[in-house]
Amino acid sequence: MLFRFCLLTVVFVSCWSCNNSKTPKNITVAYFDNARFFEQETIRLREAKTRETKTVVSNGKSETIEISTIDWEKELRVFRQITLNKSSFSGKYHIDSLKNGALKTTRYSRIDEKLPIVYLAYGDSLGKIVWVESKSQEISQLINNEMSWRYVPDSGYAVHGFQKILGGSESAFKISVNFEN
Repeated sequence: MLFRFCLLTVVFVSCWSCNNSKTPKNITVAYFDNARFFEQETIRLREAKTRETKTVVSNGKSETIEISTIDWEKELRVFRQITLNKSSFSGKYHIDSLKNGALKTTRYSRIDEKLPIVYLAYGDSLGKIVWVESKSQEISQLINNEMSWRYVPDSGYAVHGFQKILGGSESAFKISVNFEN
């Protein structure tokens, strides 16, 4: 089970590895700087010695493990790689904002159906990010990958993924993580 999880994680990270985790220095940050946010989260979680309880469901089978020693750089890599601040994405996302009391929600939705990041959204309460979520999709003649996730800084995260390869079987997974200090 853990092997399947690792294999699925490697496949999904590979699919989105073309998204550089750092914002290129010559590009003005026009959208939420997701890569920088997760770089800061990596440091914060490492310094807080945060532990986690992780539940992985893959093709109907479930496994839960408690992890106390975590390489946060690797753990958050898949989130950090989702970035809209690339020159090829400039002007290709529609921005919506909604304010409800102290919470401001901002959502970037793709205008072009061919873009791999369907949307990226976050909630900001009084200058503090309280959640971030995204959905990515890669569809070609050979493969169909979909991944969505939601990250809550002081609670944990959930990732849902689906993959179908031409001539192959479908695979799906769900990862739920609860943070513990």
